[in-house]
Formats: sequence, structure tokens, C-alpha cells
Amino acid sequence: MNETDNSQATKDDKQPSPKTKSRKKKVVIILFCVFGIPTIFLLFSAWILSHTCEIAQHNINGSTSNEVYLHQDGHSEAVFDSSGNPVTDEENKASYNYYHPQKQPLRHFCCDTLPWLMWGNSEKDKTTKSQRLKAFLTDLKHGIIKAFNRQ
Repeated sequence: MNETDNSQATKDDKQPSPKTKSRKKKVVIILFCVFGIPTIFLLFSAWILSHTCEIAQHNINGSTSNEVYLHQDGHSEAVFDSSGNPVTDEENKASYNYYHPQKQPLRHFCCDTLPWLMWGNSEKDKTTKSQRLKAFLTDLKHGIIKAFNRQ
């Protein structure tokens, strides 16, 4: 192969035009915005929620010293007052978790926490949506602090 043949081969290997590069860049940005940002948001939300305990959520309507215990399976909870007695009032009592709060935080939020925010523990629960939301946001704030302090 001579030098002329090499230069001919180089001419045939066309480089993408700046316009083509620009289009590809736009496609990548659009794909990132459509799939990347929601994915990042979900991962970040799951990370924060996995550090969020339900302390304020079981200390509503004047209760301040209830302690919440979660079974290792993530489904069963126990709530005790400061004297070590089980809490049985509708607003603060333990509830069943369909999903583990730390291992499956997004599912736990959607299937356990969100219904509680909307309707409370039961039909006898006298808390308002605002009280429940305030308790959840208090726990979420502590979850954010806990998550960032672990770094």
C-alpha cells in the first residue's frame, strides 16, 4: 500500500459534522432528563426514606415519650409509653408494615406511610391530615439529618 492509498482511506472516513454532534448531545441530554433525573430523584428519595424513623408519627396528640420498635422482618412494630406499657390508642398504636422501611423504603412509603397520611391508623383515628403530615415531615427532617451525618 502506498502513501496515496492511505490518504484516500482517510478521506473516506468521514467525521461527524458539528451539527450531528450537536444533535447527539441534545438526544443524550433529553434521555438524561427523561430517565436520569427521575431515577436520581427516586434513588435519593429511597436513600433518605431508608434513614427515616417513625418516632413523631407515634407521638401525636400530646404524646411525647412513646418509643417505637421495629421487628427485624420490618413488618411488625411495637410502641411503648415511658412506663413500658404498650400504646393502644388509635392515633399512636403500632401498625403493620407491608414493606420493610429500610430495605424497601419507596414501597413502604407508597403502601404503608401514604395511606396512613391520607386516612390515619383506623376509622377511630381522630388525627387530621395536617397533624399526620406534620409528624411525617418531622420524622423526614430527622431522616435527612441522619442520612447526611452517616457520610
